[in-house]
Amino acid sequence: MIGQIFKQLRKSKHLTLSAVAHDIISISQLSRWENGTVDIPLNIFLALLARINVSPREFLSMTAIEDGRNNSFFNQLAILYRQKQSDKVYQLFLENIASYHRNNNVDHLFQAAATANIFYDLTKKNCFSAKDKAALVSALTSSEHWNLQTIRALGNSVFILPVELVFDLSNKLLNDLNYLHNLNFELYLDAWVTIINSDLILIIKNFGLAQKLFKNIKKIALPPLLSSIKIRISFLELLIEYKVNHDSHALQSFLDALELIGMADLKDDLLSEWALIDDTLI
Repeated sequence: MIGQIFKQLRKSKHLTLSAVAHDIISISQLSRWENGTVDIPLNIFLALLARINVSPREFLSMTAIEDGRNNSFFNQLAILYRQKQSDKVYQLFLENIASYHRNNNVDHLFQAAATANIFYDLTKKNCFSAKDKAALVSALTSSEHWNLQTIRALGNSVFILPVELVFDLSNKLLNDLNYLHNLNFELYLDAWVTIINSDLILIIKNFGLAQKLFKNIKKIALPPLLSSIKIRISFLELLIEYKVNHDSHALQSFLDALELIGMADLKDDLLSEWALIDDTLI
């Protein structure tokens, strides 16, 4: 998405690939980045912005607009998920995977993966082909640095990715948290949400890896004012304990306490997470 927005800006200024890439990056690498097939280092990205005379702040405002458009897709998907409309989710998958096959646009691959992920959660059926999964894995592992697109793509693909890869990429995100925090707080917050969601799915798919990831999560010091993340980490710890001892009292007390302090919406979200690992709650 970022590369494509840059491409639109470059063309609007009537600048060629060669003129923009000169002494900064190869023409072929710039072209691949603009088309969403590779990532580039932050220093190269900033140099390219300077070359086309756009400040980082201006560019971020443009990506926010584009991200809002992209969010409409995920809002639609979230509604279909809540309504458990697996047929419509599958149709959305077919549309996006067909678009990816036509234009090789990684955004459509990530959207197809998100719909396949939801479809699997609803039906326990995998509609993602081995070839498309290989392309998804390549897109997630070939980037030198995380961005909002790849962080969310990981979080939206945890059911259909190999568990070992989910574990490895989540640990990579953990290791990059300081970098993300210094770069952009939104990236940092999304990284935490993705890491916690990944560990939640690992509780279901590979409890041993879930325990290992959680130990690494606990080693990270959270900055102030991240109460929602701290609450979700505490609840994740209780879920792991519940998986071991099958005693629900601590979980229920935790949820009751949230309701007492006026956090009923968060309680409902966490109850849904509990239901993911315990069919008796559905």
